[in-house]
Amino acid sequence: DVTYGGTATASLDCASTVWITNSGTQPIPPLNYGNLEVLGGNRVFPNGDTIGICSGFNVNPSLHTYTVTGSTVRYFSSGSGWVMIPFTYNNLHFDGTGDFSLGYSATNANKTYNVLGDFTQTKGIVYIGENGSATATLNVFGNTTISGGTLVVNQETGGTGVLNMRGNLTVNGGILTSNVNTNAFLRFTGTGQQDVSLTGANQIFHTEINKASGFVNLLTDYQTRRTLTMTAGNIVTNTNLFELGENTTNKGTLSYTSGFVNGRMRRWFASTNSNDATGLFPMGQDVSGMKNRFTRVYFTTAPSTGGHLTVEYVTSPMGVAGLPIAAASTGGFGLDVTSTEDQGYWKIDNQAGTLTDGAYTISCTGQGFSTINALSGITLLKRVGGGNWFCPGAHVAATGTTAVPTVSRSGVSGWSNFGFGGNVANPLPVELLSFNAGCAETAVELTWSTGSETNSDQFILERSRDVNVWNSVAVVDAAGNSTSQLDYQHTDENPFPGVSYYRLRQIDFNGNERVYGPISVNCSAQGEGIEVYPNPASQQFTVAIALKDDMPATRIQVLDVSGKIIATQVNDLKAGTTNILFDQLDLPAGTYMIHVVSNASHFAPLRLVITN
Repeated sequence: DVTYGGTATASLDCASTVWITNSGTQPIPPLNYGNLEVLGGNRVFPNGDTIGICSGFNVNPSLHTYTVTGSTVRYFSSGSGWVMIPFTYNNLHFDGTGDFSLGYSATNANKTYNVLGDFTQTKGIVYIGENGSATATLNVFGNTTISGGTLVVNQETGGTGVLNMRGNLTVNGGILTSNVNTNAFLRFTGTGQQDVSLTGANQIFHTEINKASGFVNLLTDYQTRRTLTMTAGNIVTNTNLFELGENTTNKGTLSYTSGFVNGRMRRWFASTNSNDATGLFPMGQDVSGMKNRFTRVYFTTAPSTGGHLTVEYVTSPMGVAGLPIAAASTGGFGLDVTSTEDQGYWKIDNQAGTLTDGAYTISCTGQGFSTINALSGITLLKRVGGGNWFCPGAHVAATGTTAVPTVSRSGVSGWSNFGFGGNVANPLPVELLSFNAGCAETAVELTWSTGSETNSDQFILERSRDVNVWNSVAVVDAAGNSTSQLDYQHTDENPFPGVSYYRLRQIDFNGNERVYGPISVNCSAQGEGIEVYPNPASQQFTVAIALKDDMPATRIQVLDVSGKIIATQVNDLKAGTTNILFDQLDLPAGTYMIHVVSNASHFAPLRLVITN
């Protein structure tokens, strides 16, 4: 038996050996050991404490029982060539200057190492891999942190090494790498959000995403140089870049079953290609759940100079510049293009000086796009920079369903923006520019403006005391079809005493509708001030401005924390309370400031929080 005082500390010489071999239950004291032989009976590791190992650690999980709950095993050896026995740890920590091998034993058999808590490395070299046809796997159920040293996933030619992570991955000060010629896999299999932050000269060659739930959340750029296997689960890049491949020789291969990339993705091209392994960007957009925004690029004529493409789905209305496009100019679509999609478009940028010629077929998928009732009435449009939309190459008949449609064009060259266009049979939504309410003495003056309308029948103004029960105030005829700004107005002579809420329902000829608002106004309010509601807001919010006197040509601005102006509305404000709706800004989550600017302005800025 070993008796340990519990508060003392001790460190044994690295050349020493301690054997714990009795057949009963035996706690292991939290000491720094040289060689530790832990055989026989049930060995209980110190819960909440650490065992340090300098030279050797002998266990036999197939014959004996080990209780590791709450414990940490720390390896601090400066030696080399240490081949570790497969074992299940709680927390595992490497801070020795030597090298440690999880695998690479003489038997070349499959080996599995489990870390139920966190894996951390601050020094030395740790190898994961095997020889021949065998595989060594390190399963980390907690977080993986490399703040020093080098973690090498498969060093030798042949065999396989797998780092399977269910928690976060952080490399900051250390290196995560592998041998380019071997099967070296990083696997993400957690059921929650897995944050990934990589700094330094890391080399990742094979990445697998297989998550039953949750997503991989990139806090930095991420490059997988050879393969990406997406079995299940999503990748969210935020403002970062996810890259498959590294150059025109090693372009990268995608093996796809399920999942999306929400953000920016880069792939490499140098010759003709014809399948998803070489041409699919599995893009997605989170709109009440992830929606399909796939992009496929298949080169039918090779470019003179290869390079990379970066694809991003932009969640802003396409606008109607260049519309209508006459049927004769649609490359075989055969119908006038009179509308565009207001839910977004694809931004595709080529590496400077590359992929400027050749020809390709491009396909884009828009799951959940509103008011698409016939595949025959939609086509793919292109614009360069912020120019006019036009029809490039030759129209390819849309495929899929009206719920998940795909539009394509062949014989296309050059890059920039791509999006959905439709004819009258496929009216895409009204683009609402503003919706405001202001006081005209005791009446309420309601105004709204549209940037474009397609198949728009009417607007119904509704009023409420409590935002629960709504009654119609007026029905205003819409323009039907328009590609220029139109302004609408209605005066409500009988608002409720105190606060009145208003909303606007836009109805298409086919019965589809969209609701804007609500906004509020109080024409009996006294004094002056501004407020924003709701706050925090998901996206749509209203700025309410109460005035004693008119304030013409007033700018209401949304600024980010750096002071950059994100959006501006200009209004002639009347005495009383005016409510100004901000919608479709697609603001990232964060803190913003609301400024009211005019010659007579004296209001302090308001803080707005967007939560998404």
